[in-house]
Amino acid sequence: MMKRFSLRGIRGVSLQYLLMAALLCGIVVCSCGEKQVELSPEVKAIMSYSFGQSREPLTVVSDMVVASQGDAEKREYIERQFAQVLRAPGATYECKDFICRQLWFMGTDISVPALRDMLTDATYSDMARYALEQNASPNAEKAFRDTLGKASGAPLIGIINSIGRRGDEKSVPALEKIAAGVDKEAADAAKSALDKIKGM
Repeated sequence: MMKRFSLRGIRGVSLQYLLMAALLCGIVVCSCGEKQVELSPEVKAIMSYSFGQSREPLTVVSDMVVASQGDAEKREYIERQFAQVLRAPGATYECKDFICRQLWFMGTDISVPALRDMLTDATYSDMARYALEQNASPNAEKAFRDTLGKASGAPLIGIINSIGRRGDEKSVPALEKIAAGVDKEAADAAKSALDKIKGM
């Protein structure tokens, strides 16, 4: 007789072992909680793009973005592809830069997690900020707030500047703490951002 499965039998078992068991059972878990989609041939074609190459593949994708206006389903599909490519280690710097420029005017909640994870990376921080600053979602502001305590150096200064431009009042306590800190460059940026927020 088959025994009925019970959670009582797994008390004390670590989450790590449960996740391993789930994977062995064929359950795919996306750590970022983002819906995965199949990349279109057009998007795949830009993943290896480098400066100096023909921009035709980029033009094809940008035309897709323009054509998707007014079609929410198609636009969502494109943005989900963009978010996946931003996380793809095989995508070039130039490809990710192009995608962030597209997300500047079409980004929603969908792309926020991928962009947020780029904010603390000195290589990609500026392009991620460029896209997020224009994103109307409250989660974009939260992404900046959440990375304040994780960034340092140039990425931190950039994040502070972006918060100031967006006028995020919820960031004031964190900015005041940075303004009173020993990092003079960060402190000056935080004071400037506070002045912008309070002046809005």
